[in-house]
Amino acid sequence: MKTVNRTTFAIFLAGLWAGASVAIGADASPATGRKVINFNRDWKFAKGDLQAAETLEFDDSSWTEVRLPHDWAIAGPFNPAENGYAGKLPWKGVGWYRKTFTLDDSGGNRRVYFDFDGVMAFPKVYINGELAGQWDYGYMSFRVDATDHIRTGRNVIAVRADTTRHGTRWYPGAGIYRKVVMTICEAVHISHWATFITTPE
Repeated sequence: MKTVNRTTFAIFLAGLWAGASVAIGADASPATGRKVINFNRDWKFAKGDLQAAETLEFDDSSWTEVRLPHDWAIAGPFNPAENGYAGKLPWKGVGWYRKTFTLDDSGGNRRVYFDFDGVMAFPKVYINGELAGQWDYGYMSFRVDATDHIRTGRNVIAVRADTTRHGTRWYPGAGIYRKVVMTICEAVHISHWATFITTPE
């Protein structure tokens, strides 16, 4: 009986997890008005510390089209002279990502956020040529408030990743190596990571 109960419970948990996964990619919730949009497709990438790559007018037509998550170092080449702890791959350097997208009129006082699950390393995020946010690490997720920089119609988001200052004892990767979502919500909303479960025990 215990085996049956454990199996049933495992199936129940799997169902809950699947339902949550579907909800993340769904349209705006009728109850909250919150909309979470997968932002992993249609990015362009170039390696190198390029000047003015954050601006609206920058020509990225020659850049490589990529889909997130993306790690520029795995393209190689391997360097036998490098230490093996980092895979002998060229992960040190600067890389730029750009994505052009269109935002419809929200029709109200909305907030727009970009949630990055991981960018290696020291990322700077620009919206329409303006610095919207930055993060001083590479392994943790972070949120950028784009509300004051976004506009109705055409927009460009640009991300600069710099691994030159990052130290490691293992292979860290390089670039936007985890997923990104754009979250649109009402002006009054529950903030990111603001829900908690407590117990008197």
